[in-house]
Amino acid sequence: MAETLTDNDWAMLVATFNNENDAKKLAAMLNHQGPPIPSRHVAANNAYQVISGPFSTKKQAKEVASRIRFDFEMDVTLIEPRVPAKVNLSKN
Repeated sequence: MAETLTDNDWAMLVATFNNENDAKKLAAMLNHQGPPIPSRHVAANNAYQVISGPFSTKKQAKEVASRIRFDFEMDVTLIEPRVPAKVNLSKN
């Protein structure tokens, strides 16, 4: 099972399906990649979305997005954290 997403995590929308079984299959395939891509299917707007994550950085999310593009020939949409990371602006 994929880790729980928090408001601080990067994630990605991998695909949207009308059929729940198709979403379950893709999420399972992503979870069994080497190395695994944490993924889950969720019901949304009368459809089923496959969401991958959590990822701690945008760089990590982009690297996984590249793997999905290469391995599955699918474009994904990055989902930014709802709570932006704190930036230390002090000059020491």
